[in-house]
Amino acid sequence: MTSSLSSGLWGLVNNAGLLLCPVDAELHPTSCFRRLMEVNFLSAVAVTQAFLPLIRRARGRVVNMSSLAGEVTMPRFSAYSSSKAALACFSRVLRLEMLRWGVHVCLIQPSGFKTKIFSSDTSCLRQELLSACSPDVLRDYGSDYISQLPSSLDFMSQNAMQDISPVLDCMEHALLSRCPRALYCPGPAAWLLPFLQRHLPTAAFDWIITRFIWATFCPSAAPRL
Repeated sequence: MTSSLSSGLWGLVNNAGLLLCPVDAELHPTSCFRRLMEVNFLSAVAVTQAFLPLIRRARGRVVNMSSLAGEVTMPRFSAYSSSKAALACFSRVLRLEMLRWGVHVCLIQPSGFKTKIFSSDTSCLRQELLSACSPDVLRDYGSDYISQLPSSLDFMSQNAMQDISPVLDCMEHALLSRCPRALYCPGPAAWLLPFLQRHLPTAAFDWIITRFIWATFCPSAAPRL
C-alpha cells in the first residue's frame, strides 16, 4: 500500500505464525522455543524495523498479529504463548513510541480460527519429543502420553472457527479506519477468556482453563501419575 518510496509506506501487517505442537513445558525442546521466537516474534521485529522509516514518512500503520494465547495462560502453550506475548509487548511499546510520528500501531489477538498453522508433520514432532526426553522424564510422563501430544493439533483444527472473516475485518479496520483501535479481539473467546483471567480468583480461572483445554484439545490424554 504505497504510491512511491518518496511518499512512504502506508501499511505493514506482520502475520507470520508458527505453532508446532502444544507440549508440556518440561517436555518442550529448547530448540522449539527458539524456532517459535524467531518466527513469531523476532521476524516481526526485524521486518518492522526495516520498514519503519517509510511508514513514519507516510504516517501510516503497523498491524501485528498476536494471539489469545499471548495474553491468556494456557497449559501446553508455553513456547507459543511466550513468543506471542513478546510480540504483544513489543507492539504496545512501539505504539507509544510512534505517537509523536503520527503512526498507529495495532495489535490483533484472535482466538482459534482454522488456518494452516495447525498443519505440521506430526510424525516428526512425535519423534523429536521422544528423543529430547531424559529417561526420568520419559518414565514419569509415559511414552504413550508424549506420543499422542502431536495429535492435539487435529483436535484444535476440528474445534477452530472456519470463518476467518472477523480477523480480516479487523485487519481492514486497523489499516483503513481514521481511528484504528490499539487492540482487536476477533472471536468469542478472545474477549471472554481475558476478562475471566482478570476478574476471577486464580484458582477458579485455573480450574476453568485447564478443564476447557483438556476437554477441547486432548480429551483422552493424561500424564502418568
